[in-house]
Amino acid sequence: MVLLLWAATLALGACEERRSYDDLVAAVADAESAYADLDLTTFHDASVQITETLACLSDLLSPPLAARIHRIAGLTARMKELPDDARLAFVAARSLDPRFRFPTESPVTADYLAIPLVVGRNTPVPVPQTGSLYFDGRQGLERPAAWPTLFQRLDGDGSLVATAVLWPEDPLPEYPVAPETAGKKQRSGLSAGTIGWLAESLVATGVGVAMYSTASGAWADARCQGGAASQSAADLCNSVRTRYLWGAALMGVGGAGLVGA
Repeated sequence: MVLLLWAATLALGACEERRSYDDLVAAVADAESAYADLDLTTFHDASVQITETLACLSDLLSPPLAARIHRIAGLTARMKELPDDARLAFVAARSLDPRFRFPTESPVTADYLAIPLVVGRNTPVPVPQTGSLYFDGRQGLERPAAWPTLFQRLDGDGSLVATAVLWPEDPLPEYPVAPETAGKKQRSGLSAGTIGWLAESLVATGVGVAMYSTASGAWADARCQGGAASQSAADLCNSVRTRYLWGAALMGVGGAGLVGA
């Protein structure tokens, strides 16, 4: 991943000045406004400002603000012609703010909706010795495993000591783990994670079978196999074909999860 916005954040000790929640909101608003105005230079500068502010942030994020940051990361990825990164950032945004949509005619819409939320799952993380962990502004001991997340850690007195942007393959930043509960939490967490993954795999398989079954008959129609006679028919065939392929893919994802669990 080579996105400037998603570069590894700096250690807080390297910050000359801590930045506030309001500073981050302002940088995000600048990026959104610049993109709406097609001012790509200002958009890039605001994206850099977001990265620098995250690195030195003194406050916890909120889920709505995290969603906006993920959307900006997706837009940045599209500008850099990194469609896979864009789709992962976009589905992270949708997981936090499922009601947001770009205009239907926007060229961003296809990438924004490309990955279904049903493929998402969480992975248990070690319990910190002191303090608490947050992922995209939500306190918890599980991290999103299928898309990027904004990680934060508070120490025992409630001070923010770490903020990092994590892609699915990135390890957690190091922190002291509770020694008396690490083994127990790890075992129980893995068990819960396996159960959750099994349930999500069953859902994915069921959705895939339904999509595949309803679309396969329509796709076999002679109008689609032999070439649509009109643009509207062609659009219908393309829509059916998309559902057919997503159904097959989700059956594969779900089936792999059932085997892996």
